[in-house]
Amino acid sequence: MADITIDDILHWQRGLTYRAPLGRATGDGIDSSVSWAVTIRAAAPILPPLRGGEIVVAPPRLLEQVRESEMVDSATLVRALAGQPIAALMVDPTFSEVAVDVPLLVSSSAFPQAAEATLNRLIIERRAELYRIGSDLSRALSTATVSGAGLDQLLDTVRDVISRPLMLIEANGAISARSDDAPDEAPLASDDLAAALRVGGQRRVLDAAGRSWLIQPLRPSRDDGRREMALLVGLAPDTSTEPERLAATQSAATLELVLTRAIEAGGKGREWSGREPLVAELLTGRLTNRVAAESRARLIGLDPAEPLRVALFSSPSSGLPHRVRSALSDQRGRATAALGEHEFAVLSTNEARLGVLLSDLTVAIHRVQRGDADARVVISEPVVSVGQAETALAQARVLSRLTRDAGLAGEVVRADEPERLGLFGLLLPIAAGTETTAADLRVRLERFADAVIGPLEQQDDRRHSHLVETVDAWLAHAAMLAPTADALGIHRNTLAYRLQRVADVTGYDLDDAQIRYTLRLALDVRRLLATE
Repeated sequence: MADITIDDILHWQRGLTYRAPLGRATGDGIDSSVSWAVTIRAAAPILPPLRGGEIVVAPPRLLEQVRESEMVDSATLVRALAGQPIAALMVDPTFSEVAVDVPLLVSSSAFPQAAEATLNRLIIERRAELYRIGSDLSRALSTATVSGAGLDQLLDTVRDVISRPLMLIEANGAISARSDDAPDEAPLASDDLAAALRVGGQRRVLDAAGRSWLIQPLRPSRDDGRREMALLVGLAPDTSTEPERLAATQSAATLELVLTRAIEAGGKGREWSGREPLVAELLTGRLTNRVAAESRARLIGLDPAEPLRVALFSSPSSGLPHRVRSALSDQRGRATAALGEHEFAVLSTNEARLGVLLSDLTVAIHRVQRGDADARVVISEPVVSVGQAETALAQARVLSRLTRDAGLAGEVVRADEPERLGLFGLLLPIAAGTETTAADLRVRLERFADAVIGPLEQQDDRRHSHLVETVDAWLAHAAMLAPTADALGIHRNTLAYRLQRVADVTGYDLDDAQIRYTLRLALDVRRLLATE
């Protein structure tokens, strides 16, 4: 539970001001913990037993009685308390006009009646409230963690309890996670954040907009500190901060556990559960900007500077994630996430190992299909970076639907195989809801034509073999040999030879209606582009 501090007392009990001990900065000691309030006695011994953290109340009436009895004066009382671990001495303004060797709580007007009872009642009430908040936080965080909540969801959980914004920020200022009501940009410059982390402990800071934040350091991995991060909790103006301090302490412990599991999962084979919520948030648009996505990528072991692909397993049968996890032979270094009971995603930023990934996906889908014949796996085109992970997932989901509704076949259906996708491949960005410019569309058309008929064009350039012309005429005559041969002015055997060369050069099955349709589309695209 968070300690109650002198600063909290100042917010609850108006009319008190704090004066730091002699030789100390103005605010030094204001965050000292308070245990209880006790009042001096009019008879010896004037000080009750002190165990630490007490506010010692010295009402003017009692002080006057003590002075008159010549037991002790103000200076002697201060000397006696200077060696004790008290939180503060509570006095009226006449006690001393200058700083003394103990921290003072000075009443600004008439000294409160029954000050000890008033302070202790406040302390008891606030401790009960903190206990309630702590219990609510503990239950909420436990439930969220067990259910596989990601970082943003965990922060939203805490926000729901304390009604304050929260942010998880790396030492370089990159936002790793944020509650829904937190700013999109980091409130502190990276240098200011690094300076606060070096000091350590919970600290209050002001951002450039004058908002107050509580900083709680985190070290989620057991390394040399390179993973140091900060949890920022927004503070309400002119209120006590004990709920936020409590929330920061409990949240930091949970976040460190989640992050440590995620980091360690990168090298321990099948320990996936720690990273999956973090991966899911990257895929599903919870992260609000590129910097946040790159920060998350580093946490889950992806290179934020490299292109990203998303492979998606899907099935109409529930329980797919468990089946895919069992089928994947090696999880080390791979970012995965269950997206409900019917989808399971695998992320990759290593294009150099694409062949290995495709092989693993093929083996895995074969294993899954032994018990789930309707399971499919597709893989998106490479998007520029992890900042477009949501786009890659949208592509994969469109492809996944097409494997069922349009009969796209294959062990692993790839979005970057236009000869297999045809018109679907051309229009994939539109179907996936991706913003596409006219220039992007032209490039896509050119790549499609290059991929489908480019090998034939190259063969014609080298050998003058007329393969493109032959395919064009053949398709125009409904794939009938005699009319095509007549149109080209060649013998049927020559036509048959050319068509066999087309199949040899491209690897296409010319009896496949989908291949014929794709060839026709590519020829028309090339013709369209040639008219501009």
